[in-house]
Amino acid sequence: LIDPEPGVLCTHETLLLEQLATLLETELTDDVGKITDALTGLMDRKGFERRAAQLLDICNGFRLSADLLFIDIDHFKKHNSLYGTEAGDLFLISFSRLLNDAFRDADLICRFGSDEFVILLVERSASEVNTMLQIMESRFQSSLAERRRELGYSTGHAALDHETHDDLQQLLARADRDMYAARARATARGGIAGT
Repeated sequence: LIDPEPGVLCTHETLLLEQLATLLETELTDDVGKITDALTGLMDRKGFERRAAQLLDICNGFRLSADLLFIDIDHFKKHNSLYGTEAGDLFLISFSRLLNDAFRDADLICRFGSDEFVILLVERSASEVNTMLQIMESRFQSSLAERRRELGYSTGHAALDHETHDDLQQLLARADRDMYAARARATARGGIAGT
């Protein structure tokens, strides 16, 4: 795996190493407590936006694939009204654990809003992304859905387009639109998206 002979890096490889070093430096110097959501333990929006922008710059520069998932809990406000915010908090904690279990450590998982989550996956094939979503759905159905049947989730997906050099805001906007379209399709079928 390691070449014992010294080599020379091309400009492209040197640039990649510099960008990866910057990303690593950010991870090492960030105060974890300042970029972590206090309730769920996931990365918070500010930390996510910073790291995701760096990762997307690398992906765009080196034509690496990236996918963004936008997840919104369906009927969460109604759930909080019926059962109280403590029950809502417990659900969010459980859902966050489910996300951590379904995705790999290298994926950026973030609590983006009160009941919104985003995940940035790098260098995953479409079939891998679909498999991960199926695993998440299966785990949701076997654990969380049993306790709170009125809750579900809607998922939107956006893949990085190297031709347009997508930035984070463009990916978020596309994934958000896709999530609302998935919710509308599920509602038309009489169900909840993602469940």
